[in-house]
Amino acid sequence: MPADNTFKGEPYAVNTRVALKKVIAQAEAMGFSMNLGIECEVFVLRLTEDGKLEVPNADDNLNKACYDVKRFMDRYVWLDKVSTTINDLGWDLYSLDHEDGNSQFEFDFKYADALTMCDRFIFFRMMAKQYAAEEGLLATFMPKPFADKTGSGAHFNMSLADSKTGENLFKDENDPRGLGLSKLGYQFSAGILKHCPALCAAFAPTVNS
Repeated sequence: MPADNTFKGEPYAVNTRVALKKVIAQAEAMGFSMNLGIECEVFVLRLTEDGKLEVPNADDNLNKACYDVKRFMDRYVWLDKVSTTINDLGWDLYSLDHEDGNSQFEFDFKYADALTMCDRFIFFRMMAKQYAAEEGLLATFMPKPFADKTGSGAHFNMSLADSKTGENLFKDENDPRGLGLSKLGYQFSAGILKHCPALCAAFAPTVNS
């Protein structure tokens, strides 16, 4: 399913997958590979006749629904389908839970190289939506479907590795600051902080974001 768009036989430069592969190649030339884990948050909702989103169960009205068993069981069929498929695909699901918002959930599966994880995340979103549709529901990854409830994110857990050995280059047990982080790890974090305004324009491009 994952594929690169082309234009007149050449990779289409503004295609996000093409752009990511270009950066991965640049990193590899520097001796780096990137590992990525994404914490996938999603709301499972119902679309009303007048086009509004609502929580499917009327009694799902807790101010903080996180980790609530009853609300988890309300969506058990959908959760079971998604979880089983994740493991059947070999992604190694290691946690899932009812998140903070009403009818909001999170799935966490094992990290992979950046391109593989991004491909999996796109497929995960399609899968979550398809299984919800089979129950007459709607899975949405909108950052903020409700103004008065917790929003969804996609937390990135990132690390650079040696492109040849796979060694984690962010790890340093002799870190004088006591965090176990290498100089490269601090530099990577500093780069993200420096470029945060530009990154936000890419990661949060809508009013809803």
